Amino acid sequence: VGGNKMNKKYSPESLLNELYKNGVLVQKYPIDLNKICEYFNITVSEKAYSDQTIGEIHVSDSEYSIFYNPIENKYESRKRFTIAHELGHYFLHRDKGSFVDNQATMSRHLSYWSLVEAEANDFAARLLMPVDHILDAINELLENEIEELSETSLVNYLKDKFKVSETAMKYRLSNLGILQ
Repeated sequence: VGGNKMNKKYSPESLLNELYKNGVLVQKYPIDLNKICEYFNITVSEKAYSDQTIGEIHVSDSEYSIFYNPIENKYESRKRFTIAHELGHYFLHRDKGSFVDNQATMSRHLSYWSLVEAEANDFAARLLMPVDHILDAINELLENEIEELSETSLVNYLKDKFKVSETAMKYRLSNLGILQ
């Protein structure tokens, strides 16, 4: 891993652009978080917690590890958002050390009091559901759709394609102005 890559701050968009350009990522969706972590030498593993920790990014001797609680991340979509959130801390807040996240820090409504947590949530949403990928998926769907598309069928189609929760996709589409 080159030093430049390690010290660079990325937006989700610039990160994805670099990863596609370098052939690390090939498919549009779902975004392959394992390949991103491998590229930046970040290990990802389960860790049983005695509290309600959802996930954490831990730094020790310049080695970064993401841990997720399997009890709090039962669903693939939840686990993916947790890992993407921790990547947000890595790319935006590396200089601040380790982060341990729970329901309050991961919640869109409860994290508003913490700028770093709100930034990590925003990073995760933009990484997992890039706007251009969403528009491409909607166009693909519209090309193949015969009947009028309902909001529910659109959300379900996209959440399955991007491997995110229904709630995450609704928030993202709402933030993009696609849904009211």
